[in-house]
Amino acid sequence: MVFDSSHILTACRAICDSLGGFFRDPAVLWILITVAVGAAGFRAVYALCFSPLRRIPGPLLARLTSMRIEMAGLTGTFAAYGKKGAEQYGDIYVCHPSGVCITDPADIRQVLSSSLFLKGPYYSLLRITGIDNAISVTHPEGASRSRRMLGPFFSTSYISRMEPLIAEYGMGAITRRWDALLGGSSDGTTTVNYGLTFSLCTFNVISRLVYGQDIAALDPSSSGESFRWVHQSTNYISIRTLLQLLPRLLFRLLTWPWEHLYRRFSDHVHESIDARKQLLASLGAGSERPADLLQALLDCEDPKSRVRLTSEQIHAESLLLLLGGTDPTAFSLIWAMHLLMLYPECRRRATREVRSNFPPSDETEITYAAARSALPYLEACILESMRLVPVPSVMIPRVVRSPGATIKGHYLPPGTHVFANIYGSH
Repeated sequence: MVFDSSHILTACRAICDSLGGFFRDPAVLWILITVAVGAAGFRAVYALCFSPLRRIPGPLLARLTSMRIEMAGLTGTFAAYGKKGAEQYGDIYVCHPSGVCITDPADIRQVLSSSLFLKGPYYSLLRITGIDNAISVTHPEGASRSRRMLGPFFSTSYISRMEPLIAEYGMGAITRRWDALLGGSSDGTTTVNYGLTFSLCTFNVISRLVYGQDIAALDPSSSGESFRWVHQSTNYISIRTLLQLLPRLLFRLLTWPWEHLYRRFSDHVHESIDARKQLLASLGAGSERPADLLQALLDCEDPKSRVRLTSEQIHAESLLLLLGGTDPTAFSLIWAMHLLMLYPECRRRATREVRSNFPPSDETEITYAAARSALPYLEACILESMRLVPVPSVMIPRVVRSPGATIKGHYLPPGTHVFANIYGSH
């Protein structure tokens, strides 16, 4: 059989012509307009007169459609959206036909810590590898198990064991890079891009802690090829997460050209996990085990069920740690430095505080505990920069469970979406 595309084109034209004639009929147009206006009117009457959220302040458009908050998410304008909503409507306001935004920190803590508020379907988008991780899990029991397993390894006492690695691959790597730049300068001065440096630094640290391997992103002799490869891969994974909103076929078509990046990076993660397992098998009794996040994932166990993470779950959690740990940390450092540059008196005061407590001649490493006890002003500067520019300024959604909840005197029935407005709360 010979395929003749002209037959297909002819059939398509015939269908379009018949539909065009159908929609050109005045009676049909009148019916369609009447139905559309009636539906919009019904929705408006319900939102203003019968909705359980009708007494809560908020814009009319948000009561009729969820398009405003969805567009803020798709365009990355949650910060501006949250700031405007908090300034205009206060601690609680309607932002969705069946949802509200809250900005009071006390209310946000209650919502995010209470079992009365569940994660909604949105979190399924964060299943980076197709299975649940600590962020995407929505079932209360699964979330509790994840906290029991991973919580101890994110405590201050456990993370303090990683301080030597964090110092070596963080500030140590920055010092070596900047010293190399100064060494190549004829007049003893150089220009540094602290934004790029902090991004490479956090990537260096997180990669070492999560995969147990040195990416050498800040090594002056490194070509940076490994960093670019992994950075492009992680960027693609983030974009791929958002594209899951598209129809399945369109999602496949759009992501296919870059799928090899994800596959290559995924294989790299599996190789890192296998290499660590082989290392552990070779250690003798009483040997010291590595202290990093990869080891934490391998060691964690649910104290109730004695369940441990599978290799696929470790793979999913490690990807999440790299994606969730690199950019937010880097951007927080960059904004803190930027604000200190904008306010030189604050920078000078913070510098004096550091140098008076830790003289340059003192080779002692400044630990987290020492900094917390001796550098209150520097800590205040960091916290203030995080308040002014909260990097994770997304709307964190939860869904109210039965029998409902009351926030700021307003009853929210089961099924109501509650969005924590992080930017507004700060």
